[in-house]
Amino acid sequence: LVAEVMRYMLFSQYRDGAPVTRTKLSEHLSKIAPELKRAKVSSYIVAEAQVKFNEIFGIEMKELSRKAQKKTGAARTNLQASEPTKEYVLKSLLPSKIRRQFIDREEDHTFRGFVMAVVALVSVSGGEIEEQVLWKHLAKLGVRHDDEAHPKLGNVRETLNKLCLQRYLMRERDVGSDGKDTFRYSLAERAMDELPTEKVDKYVLELMRGHNDEDGNAAGENGNVA
Repeated sequence: LVAEVMRYMLFSQYRDGAPVTRTKLSEHLSKIAPELKRAKVSSYIVAEAQVKFNEIFGIEMKELSRKAQKKTGAARTNLQASEPTKEYVLKSLLPSKIRRQFIDREEDHTFRGFVMAVVALVSVSGGEIEEQVLWKHLAKLGVRHDDEAHPKLGNVRETLNKLCLQRYLMRERDVGSDGKDTFRYSLAERAMDELPTEKVDKYVLELMRGHNDEDGNAAGENGNVA
């Protein structure tokens, strides 16, 4: 059963990189061994899988608490009273130098750069940003919302949606004073875990230093994820 959890995590992360919830893992175990009581067994098996991932692959199967969407009224009260959903992601424990040399692909660097840029924009905007404003800032980096064939990112809108799927961002709907729907992005649990404030601040500082370099290049030019 431990091997089944590990296999499930590996294939799920390879497919789309989205975190796997504890519920999905428990359901998977129940299908394989329906005679076992899910509540008692799943916690032990997950803990064993976490140990094996570390020992065999040098990978951390990290547990995160899923950040909930904002609610109002009774829905907000019920949401706050409920337990947060537990989910798992796989993170390499190898030193970054070795990972870049032997594991990472070129497209991985591009995607991570895009993640850093978007998370930084949301972070310096106070933790949330309107969708139109985010696209306006990204356009300055050469990333347009209507670009379906970006040379590095492909379909840009789909790539941004991928950040939501992988839980770096949450996209939430608001209703404006005119009755029209507007959307905003906020930081989700994975961004807060992998990109703490000090990392984002350092990244932004480096971009700003690039803005004032000796050649007079703009920060957008130096930080272009393309």
